[in-house]
Amino acid sequence: MKTKCFRIRFEELPALGEFVGSSFGRDKELFESFSPLYANGFEEKYYSKLKAVKEAHLPQVITMKRMMVTQNLHAAQEKMLVIANGIKRYCQIVGGS
Repeated sequence: MKTKCFRIRFEELPALGEFVGSSFGRDKELFESFSPLYANGFEEKYYSKLKAVKEAHLPQVITMKRMMVTQNLHAAQEKMLVIANGIKRYCQIVGGS
């Protein structure tokens, strides 16, 4: 059997893994008839390894921190918008007189 190498970016790995897993699940009977390697819990082992890859790439702690940073950023933008609108109204009043 010839080994093939594919170049992908690390952030694409979880999506590719989900695609391969769903393709395997769809054609599971064909794989199992092709080789006993794909029988006896192969799918469960595959998804547990995929979960480990996802956790290594985007741990839940980092994801939650990103969400908090994003929320803080949005709140700061809303505050800046209120101040900018006040300045805009002031400039309109001063420019109009």
